[in-house]
Amino acid sequence: MPGQLVRTKDALATTREPSWTLTLNGILTATAQVTRKELTPTELLLWERLLSSYRIDGLEWAFTEYLRGSKFFPMPAEITELYETWLAAEHDKKRVAAEREEREETERRRARGETFGIAEVRREFNRIVSATSMPAPEPTRRVELYQQRARIMKAIEKARRL
Repeated sequence: MPGQLVRTKDALATTREPSWTLTLNGILTATAQVTRKELTPTELLLWERLLSSYRIDGLEWAFTEYLRGSKFFPMPAEITELYETWLAAEHDKKRVAAEREEREETERRRARGETFGIAEVRREFNRIVSATSMPAPEPTRRVELYQQRARIMKAIEKARRL
């Protein structure tokens, strides 16, 4: 994924962007300065471990949103809740973009005169139920049906006579 940092167990992968840890430490330090709190190295390490699986752009958004409405340094749970909100919004953006792309593709097909919609569904249905995909009937089935027809015809004739 472009713009996302890749982390390994021993070292951070080299990219043109700042490392995830340095960026997070910068966010934490700035937040601590704004809220007038002093962070210890242990607290920084704890925050890094708690947020290690999160994307930095989401964390930046979460800390910014938190600082807009609070006077105190955040708890990790508050930041993770905000991050989940950001993640849901990102998911919705991707879904809306995919729906828009699908509508645009449908319009392009329509402009080219290609069939779409119910015609495609009908074609797929016909492909599924075509004779080649259906199992062959048992050889004795036809004989059984003729015998059944004969019995029905006899019953009808008998009913007419009465």
